[in-house]
Amino acid sequence: MAISNNSTGLRPGVCTSSTRPTDPYEGQMIYETDTDKTLFWNGSAWVNVNSVSPDFTGTPTAPTATAGTNTTQLATTAFATTAGGLVHITNSTVGTGVSTHTVSSCFSSSYDNYKIIYAAGVGSNPVAISMQLGASVTEYYQGLQYVSYGTGAVSSTSNNNAASWGYIGEASASMTAINVDVHSPFLAKFSTMFGGYSGTVAGTISGYHGVATSYTGFTLATAGNTMTGGTVTVYGYRK
Repeated sequence: MAISNNSTGLRPGVCTSSTRPTDPYEGQMIYETDTDKTLFWNGSAWVNVNSVSPDFTGTPTAPTATAGTNTTQLATTAFATTAGGLVHITNSTVGTGVSTHTVSSCFSSSYDNYKIIYAAGVGSNPVAISMQLGASVTEYYQGLQYVSYGTGAVSSTSNNNAASWGYIGEASASMTAINVDVHSPFLAKFSTMFGGYSGTVAGTISGYHGVATSYTGFTLATAGNTMTGGTVTVYGYRK
């Protein structure tokens, strides 16, 4: 079973799966002709060389697959950057009995469009949640409309007033999830949004922000009541 050589190079000891060395030494390597496997003795067991994952150091490189590739090949960071889908940016937990919750520095030039999700919160009463891009009331979305499927009501607002994004803490105090896409909040142009909310009452929400201003964050605000708990998560859409 000693290593031998011939005109084509070196090879480990050759055997079959049933004729492996009975007293192997650590580091000994064999090739099994009946299984076509190369194995080594790690001191306590025979290990298939192909089953050992390399431990790369430094900055190893590899070919970058084309967009849309879906195989078991390794993915480079360049492939991950160009692949479609959402990128998690940040998440934060809403405090206890608060009327506003601000998420700062989540919008940037890295992404044009974003997805905002708020879930698992409760309200002191049925709490209407609105979104505010900037620091003052004049930076609320304008022309916002929401449709409540629970009651069939249609509400809208304009002139920089805040309209509901959805409710938490309905009659059954159930959790409401709010899922909204926000388009171009960081760009110095009109931004729009569309999404929906679900829970005891469900509906859709849509609108636009009628000021060509760049914003880096947003605030969820309630009117007259408070919200407690739940997680606000922000994702960016890959360019």
